Amino acid sequence: MVSLSTTSKPETNAHNELARSKNRWYLPACFVVLCTGAGIVWWMYSGERKTRGAESSPATQSGSLANDQSATRVDVVYPDRGGVGRTVNQPGSVYSFEYADLYAKVSGYLAEQTVDIGDRVEKGQLLARIFVPELEKDVARAAAQLELAKAQVKQAEARVTSAEKVRDSAEAQVAQSEADVKKYKSELTYREIEHDRIIKLFKQHGIDEKSVDEQRERKDAASAAVLSAEASVNTAKAQLGEAEAKIDQAKADLLAANANVQVDEANLAKAKVLADYTEIKSPYTGVITRRTFHVGEFIRTPDQGGEEPLLRASRTDLMRVVVQVPDDDVPYVERGEPAVVTIKTLGDQRFKGTVARMSESEDPRTRSMRTEVDVPNPDGKLRDGMYGGVLILVKPPSSNLTLPSSCLVGKSGRGQASVYVVRDGRAHLKEVKIGADNGVKVEILDGVQPDDQVVLPHNVTIVDGQPVNAEVITEPKPEGETH
Repeated sequence: MVSLSTTSKPETNAHNELARSKNRWYLPACFVVLCTGAGIVWWMYSGERKTRGAESSPATQSGSLANDQSATRVDVVYPDRGGVGRTVNQPGSVYSFEYADLYAKVSGYLAEQTVDIGDRVEKGQLLARIFVPELEKDVARAAAQLELAKAQVKQAEARVTSAEKVRDSAEAQVAQSEADVKKYKSELTYREIEHDRIIKLFKQHGIDEKSVDEQRERKDAASAAVLSAEASVNTAKAQLGEAEAKIDQAKADLLAANANVQVDEANLAKAKVLADYTEIKSPYTGVITRRTFHVGEFIRTPDQGGEEPLLRASRTDLMRVVVQVPDDDVPYVERGEPAVVTIKTLGDQRFKGTVARMSESEDPRTRSMRTEVDVPNPDGKLRDGMYGGVLILVKPPSSNLTLPSSCLVGKSGRGQASVYVVRDGRAHLKEVKIGADNGVKVEILDGVQPDDQVVLPHNVTIVDGQPVNAEVITEPKPEGETH
């Protein structure tokens, strides 16, 4: 037993040592195999990705020199469809479309003021009230005077009616007297005929003298009756004339009374107007932008030394932006043209407006023309006194191709310039004909096509024919699409 245990122990140690030796070599070998396999897989994937990238790159499509490590990397753009419109871009100041300084028309104590600075108001809203008790008394006195004048009119009308009735009675008396004259004349004619007949009979000794005397008395009585009737006619006519004169007088009194009514109505209206001046109302729907006095202060009218207004009301639903248009752009600006106002303090927020009016006269000192742009302001974001940029489109864009102005590498005063165009992996200098240039974009009238890759030189120096690797910054636009 002792010998067995002694013999087996060395064998076991050797076996363990061999196992440990195998483990030391086996693990590193496995690690090397795994790393080699991973490297092969990465190499194959990387090669495939480079192949796909080379096939899809626009620069690769332009020539075999695209992968040339010595080629200069350049940014390229495609021409854009849509020419450069003429614009006026100048600073402008924002003003309320309308505002009014509200003064007191009558002097008195400020009894009530319902608004303060910044309050929104409606047109016709009561803003302040001035206490002037004597004006209230003037209104009451003028109203009483008017009632008295109206009563006098009624009295004058009654006098006219009475005078007309007297006239009607006089007219009837004249008619009656004239009828009596006719009757008595007829009687006189009859008595004269009888008298003549009696005279003949008396001469023929047919009757006595007493009968003649009786007939003569009847004739004389008839003649006297005619004269009396005619006198009555004259008296009646005189009374008629007097009645008509009284009518004229009554009518004149009536006219005077009516005139007094009109005068008193005017006086009452004036008193009410002066009383209404104690109430200050808003002429606009807008905002209160100034307050000068407080309740209890004595307010004086401007003609009594009151130089400060009580309040200022400003209309703010529509604002006017004043811009000075330079002399070069004056001939192109017209009423109705669109404009955009940008306010920096509002985060460069843009407000659309319209050119509404121009002074039609340039300031000889600045060689510019005052132009006003009306801008709707329904939410009240624009405030009086703000300052911003005003962009007026005075000429719409054409359909010409455009490029960034920085693409030009040479420019002459005759509308000629040069650009670099990438073809077959090289930059080629090409002459182009240019149009309007606003410093950001330039119109290309001839020389490039919509599918040309035009170099943006930036800080890169290149020469004609130089190998380049092109990286597209902007893709070509489909036909008919513009920026």
